[in-house]
Amino acid sequence: MTGRDRHDEGEWVEALVAANLAEADLVRSMLEAAGISARIEAESSAAMLDGFLGLGRFVKVEVPAADLEEALAILEEAREIGGLSGEEE
Repeated sequence: MTGRDRHDEGEWVEALVAANLAEADLVRSMLEAAGISARIEAESSAAMLDGFLGLGRFVKVEVPAADLEEALAILEEAREIGGLSGEEE
């Protein structure tokens, strides 16, 4: 986290749409390692399973709105070195 209490994170916004659950989990871990809270959002548990199996569903990674700019910079850096394929918002 970036110094704020977890209960004081406010609105969550989409930072990236991952191709599958595995990529979403990697992104969440990467952001959390950088001190940014992140969560994975899917339409349902079935959508998460479809995303994990690569059946064409997409999985969103969300961060607190206050951390979006920093999160996007981290994701762009990861994309430049070839570590990500998801779409940023």
